[in-house]
Amino acid sequence: MKIKLVKCCMIMIITPLLCGCFNNEYNLLSGKYYGFSTLFDVRLYNGEESMLKQIENYIDLYDEYCDPYHGNSAKHFTYMLNNTNEVIKVSDEYFALIESALNYQELTQGYFNLLTFELNELWKNALQNATIPSENDINSVIKDIDESSLILDRQALTIQRLGKAKIDFGAIGKGYCINQIVSQLKNNSFEYYLINGGDSSIALGKKPYVDDYTVGIQDVSNAYFLASDCFITTSSIYKQGVEIDGKIYSHIVNPFNGSAISNYDSVIILSDLDAGLLDAFSTAFSLMDLSKIQTYELEYDLKLVLIKQHEIVYISDGLEVMYH
Repeated sequence: MKIKLVKCCMIMIITPLLCGCFNNEYNLLSGKYYGFSTLFDVRLYNGEESMLKQIENYIDLYDEYCDPYHGNSAKHFTYMLNNTNEVIKVSDEYFALIESALNYQELTQGYFNLLTFELNELWKNALQNATIPSENDINSVIKDIDESSLILDRQALTIQRLGKAKIDFGAIGKGYCINQIVSQLKNNSFEYYLINGGDSSIALGKKPYVDDYTVGIQDVSNAYFLASDCFITTSSIYKQGVEIDGKIYSHIVNPFNGSAISNYDSVIILSDLDAGLLDAFSTAFSLMDLSKIQTYELEYDLKLVLIKQHEIVYISDGLEVMYH
């Protein structure tokens, strides 16, 4: 069996390049905060320190909400739900997070599935040992997913997990968190910002004195595009990819058949829609064929870049990719 780790230089999929100078009229405030196992780079132009603190609090809060591994906080609702089939009282924010995730699941026709923790762990543990899970193990976990569900009571703010399958927010957590942050900024009429959640979930506001940010595509040599006032989300096999016998397996796992092989190496989406939904779309599009992706592109007015073997194989009309 031939095994090769995918080169780590491909981990960064897109990187905003902050070019241009700003005079004193636009004071830059910035902060770096750790959450969701990644580093958030936050930049506010003419913001206030209290805004940075509020953003840090959002990152901490939703990191705790989405964490399936730790149960040492009263806010670790995912851990609680994953370790019991009893009814759990949750916060209003967590209930809204679960509701949104189940809505994303419906909108992606199940390609994003909230109850895939054990399936994702099966593949992650196997790939860490440069192996592939057995078909029996995969089928057993998929059976658990099919036979499991969540019971929600909005009035009581309670959730009950039925069955063996467990909750995993890994595909949407950062995007949902960033969406909450941007909603708060816009509620306060704040327009000039950049929030980078580990290069896979990015929020761009307006940029002072320059129309757009320059966004580099790391998977394609010297490629970039211009963007502002939108969310950018990506999924890529290079995040945790392992090549075994000429095939690249990754953390993007098909919940229907348990395969960890994607149709596209990288998916980039630009839109002003809910960033959590865009995260779900990027995961789903990695597993869909082009005709199905294009139905979503048209219905939701998305701008897409699809990449295979470091080459762009599809670009939406109206999105121009340029080269240095």
